[in-house]
Amino acid sequence: MAVLEWIAKYWVNWLCMIVAGGVVWFAKHYVKLQKQALDAKWHEKEKNMCSKIITTLEEKIQEVDEKSQKEDSILQKDLDHLHEEMDAVESGILSLQGKQFKDYCEFLLEPNHYITIDEYEDFEIEYDVYKSLGGNHRGDALHDRVVDKFKAQMKATTNE
Repeated sequence: MAVLEWIAKYWVNWLCMIVAGGVVWFAKHYVKLQKQALDAKWHEKEKNMCSKIITTLEEKIQEVDEKSQKEDSILQKDLDHLHEEMDAVESGILSLQGKQFKDYCEFLLEPNHYITIDEYEDFEIEYDVYKSLGGNHRGDALHDRVVDKFKAQMKATTNE
């Protein structure tokens, strides 16, 4: 009995520890495999979710781009129309301002008229406006004649 007790006391304990260790190892391994399977499922769900999000975002971006292009087209048409109207207004203003400028030049070019410095400064401002509106060569020729007359007057005044 002593041998049986000794075997039961030591070797059964060892055997139980080995079996328990095997069960623990198997349980850990099983849990690890289950976790990997869940992670794989989770990653697959995550990939699907990301794919859906990316697809949705791409669709929204496409919609916004199409809407933006349509609105840009409408805006461009409005700008073109506004530009045409501005050209018409500018032509009308040039017509009025050009007549006023040319009349002023003719007044300054009258043979008996002496051009004052104030008149000459006003004349140059009017000429700048005339040119900025797209005035033509007739106004340029009148400008040159007034400038020549004013310079001649200044030269004659300083020589006296």
